[in-house]
Amino acid sequence: MALKADFLKLLREDEEFRKELTRLLGEYGSPGLNELREVLKEVLGAVNKLTEAQLKWQEEIVELRNNTVKLEESVAQLAEAQRKSEESMRELAQAMIQLTTKVENLNKSVSSMGQRWGVDYEELIRDFFQDFAEREGLDFSYVNKFTYKDDSDKYGKKGRIYEVEILAKDGKVYLIEVKSFVEEDDVEWFDVKTDILTQALNITNPVKLMLGVNTTDEAVKAPDALGIRLIYGDVIEAKRKEKPGVHPET
Repeated sequence: MALKADFLKLLREDEEFRKELTRLLGEYGSPGLNELREVLKEVLGAVNKLTEAQLKWQEEIVELRNNTVKLEESVAQLAEAQRKSEESMRELAQAMIQLTTKVENLNKSVSSMGQRWGVDYEELIRDFFQDFAEREGLDFSYVNKFTYKDDSDKYGKKGRIYEVEILAKDGKVYLIEVKSFVEEDDVEWFDVKTDILTQALNITNPVKLMLGVNTTDEAVKAPDALGIRLIYGDVIEAKRKEKPGVHPET
């Protein structure tokens, strides 16, 4: 379009150009004029195509600029999201540290409470059966826990563990179990494991002694036929549980 405008401007303003153009038109005559018209048409067509290409190129530049702006905005948003994520991770790490500290403190408290409860429980049992111990001439402070593991499946399932308290006095060996609540199952299992330990340790005529703060009426009847002495505080009536057989505690 600029070339066409320049051409028309020359026709209007440049007299020498007009004369030369007139001379050429007169020299070539009508056929030459037609040829010139065709040439001008081709030139104008090329100019139009060039103009259209330039406009399209400008549009693409504008679109590219807009895309660049959007990309910069996306990068800025991504950077902000990453910053927030890093802040969240730092907060989470701090929270985990605080939680770990609280758990450690709780474990210490529970451990301390458990140790204190164990001492208190032993003192409670000792005081509860103090009269019996004095009558029997027993000192529970000399009681030791004994654990036997049957690695050879000689007495039952291989690897089964049997635990009992042992006290020796005046040539007698006491096999003792202390429970806060004694049921018939407990009596039967105590009989099984004391028989096994008697054989494993080659003990002669041990005294099987169960101490229970509370027991059931069914459990009170069981020891007589098993040669077990059951010393208890209160008897609680309880319905006998259905069970397929004696099962170990461990």
